[in-house]
Amino acid sequence: MWGVEIKFSLLLAPRQPGSWCIARFGVHCPVVEGISSEQKLLDMREKGVYSSYTHVFAARWFDDRTWPMMLDVQFASVPNLLKPWLPNYVRGRILKSMAVMEFIRAGQDECWRMFQDHLDQLEGRAPIDGFWVGDHVTVADISLFGVLHCRLRSAMSPWQKTEINARPQLRAWLDRVDAATQAAGL
Repeated sequence: MWGVEIKFSLLLAPRQPGSWCIARFGVHCPVVEGISSEQKLLDMREKGVYSSYTHVFAARWFDDRTWPMMLDVQFASVPNLLKPWLPNYVRGRILKSMAVMEFIRAGQDECWRMFQDHLDQLEGRAPIDGFWVGDHVTVADISLFGVLHCRLRSAMSPWQKTEINARPQLRAWLDRVDAATQAAGL
């Protein structure tokens, strides 16, 4: 209930002999511009997804603006006897475990400044057309899309959604991945 990890080993392009390498994540990816796709996937997963995912937790549990929505969604089925104390107890425990993260220790203003900086970096790196590793959706696209679009570009995180949508290149890439995954029936 509190978290789901989904592992994708999906590529929406046909496998072509001789032009594909097998990346660490179990997908077939083309080699692009002399840098292996595996290196690009590792870079994307380590830098983009990790930074984005940590802000998902912050948006849900740390951000006072979204806490009322989290309370309604996450604790709607909690028995009335527990509602006065359980949500704040759980939030307190989660925030305590998150306190080791630099952006949490710095406070909410600094957390969201760092989030904006992270989005600015992604905006600068987002592909103008196509996807992160070429012409087809790869695990790099799905990983980052899952965090940015499905978790932060949602009604549960209105401020974060506005910040993401304010970056046209990043927004256009998210829209392309969304269209590609819907066309594939995902």
